Amino acid sequence: MYAMPGDPGLENPQIAQAGSALGAPARSISGGADGVVGVGLAAAETASETGAGTVGDAGGDRGDAADDSVQGEAEKHVTDDVADVANGARATAKCASANGAPADEPYSVFSRHKALGAVACATITALFSPLATNIYFPALTDIASDLGVSMELVNLTVTTYMIFQGVSPTFWGSLADLIGRRPVYVLTITVFLLANLGLALEHSYAALLVLRMVQSAGSAATIAIGAGTIADLFPPATRGSYMGVFTSGVMVAPAFAPVVGGALSSSAHGWRMTFWFLLALAGADLAVIVLVMPETGRRIVGNGSVRPSWINTALVDLVRSRHAGKPPAPRSGLTAGMVLRSLNPLRCVRYIVQLDLFFVLIANAAVYTSFYCVTVGAATLLADVYGLSTVMVGVCFLPYGVGSTLGSIVVGRVFDYDYKRTCRETGIEIDRARSDPTFPIEYARLRTTWIFSVVYMCSLLVFGWTFRASVSLAVPLVMLFIGGFTVIASFNATSLLLVDLRPSNASAVSAANNFVRCLCGAGGAAVIDTILRHLGPGWTYTLVAGVATAISGPFLLIVLRFGPGWRQRAAAEP
Repeated sequence: MYAMPGDPGLENPQIAQAGSALGAPARSISGGADGVVGVGLAAAETASETGAGTVGDAGGDRGDAADDSVQGEAEKHVTDDVADVANGARATAKCASANGAPADEPYSVFSRHKALGAVACATITALFSPLATNIYFPALTDIASDLGVSMELVNLTVTTYMIFQGVSPTFWGSLADLIGRRPVYVLTITVFLLANLGLALEHSYAALLVLRMVQSAGSAATIAIGAGTIADLFPPATRGSYMGVFTSGVMVAPAFAPVVGGALSSSAHGWRMTFWFLLALAGADLAVIVLVMPETGRRIVGNGSVRPSWINTALVDLVRSRHAGKPPAPRSGLTAGMVLRSLNPLRCVRYIVQLDLFFVLIANAAVYTSFYCVTVGAATLLADVYGLSTVMVGVCFLPYGVGSTLGSIVVGRVFDYDYKRTCRETGIEIDRARSDPTFPIEYARLRTTWIFSVVYMCSLLVFGWTFRASVSLAVPLVMLFIGGFTVIASFNATSLLLVDLRPSNASAVSAANNFVRCLCGAGGAAVIDTILRHLGPGWTYTLVAGVATAISGPFLLIVLRFGPGWRQRAAAEP
């Protein structure tokens, strides 16, 4: 460690030994995540004592002024290196903890079969929130007639559903990060299932209004929990592809749900059949989760090598005792107070005011609001301009769903390629990038997003002006396909970046993202019809594209410019 020509420490073997003692712990710091601070500091203290003692002995034995000088110099080197070891241990531990696993350990030990099964469960479960939203729309008129209420009151059930869709994940997200994904999945789907049972049996408007809010509370959090599951299983280098698969399911539901809802509402059992359908799906999904869904929460099972408690274990694994070779689960130390505090929505909302997340959240919300303005406004425009029935309007959303699904898969692979390309350009190994605070994760996730964003904004402009010109129906349908294909790039890029910035709180930060974008999207949906009446479709979607670009563009540039500094300062905080 002190092998420099002319270094007096080389002339004293005991001093050199002290330096070597310091070198060993310094080399071992990068290996641990949780225990690294204690190991590093303990080794440093041992080296300090050894170095000081041996230097003192050397000085006493020599007894001359020259060796006193050597002693002082060596003590200074030892003291400085003790501080370096301690500081390095703290920094490395913090970075490793924040990124889910030490860089020299596998990110996940789950088999490919089990990991893909967990992705499939998360994707199917996340369908329920958009499915329950959109399958309801074709039945609005029938519900108003059957319950003897106005359309304004029926539309209120849509508004309250959207409010709970934004708020409820802030309760469930932090809880999923704290106690694990499986228990929260079971709780939320059970709530969703019971709400659908009540909706299928109710015969009053008051029950409909309340149960729709309960239905939303049970289904909305599944998207945030699913994003956390993807972050648990896959490192940043491959996370984009799997996040693409996950979001493809979320995006396809709004396209197909109105068609399914129209068919079910037209059946002999009427609009209540939609809730029986959702009840059956929820029951099947709950059974699969209880039977085979593994616990992936990294606070519970680490990288999959720690045996979880029975409540976090799939029933099949309990029966077969597949975890016999894994170390026992450590005592969690959870208390009722901790669980109750995790249900505080402010624990998720607090992420909104953190600078490295704030600008990402607002940029994503701006694009999401434009997306809501398209889906809500298109239904009215297709019916008014082209005279389409409700069922045919639902069919016209199929290109949008197909485009979103394909876009999710394609851009996921693009984002993985961007991540690996950034690793090559910076000279940082892929396996080390997630724990290296100097790796520009903001640039890696956003470097090609602007291309998709430009195409998406152009599709909005063409979409709006085609209705003004009353061109062939094929033109707005093609624009819906292109818009669906490209807008998903913005959604996935920001979702990935948020998870990368807070990997140990992936569900909570995803819930914060859901809260902000749903709140803004609800506002856009509430005013888009009024704007269309006053400005017409051409100028309306020109305004929508302009506002979304004016907000998202500069905000993402701010993230690229200042985000790394904010992130590194946050990591350096005790």
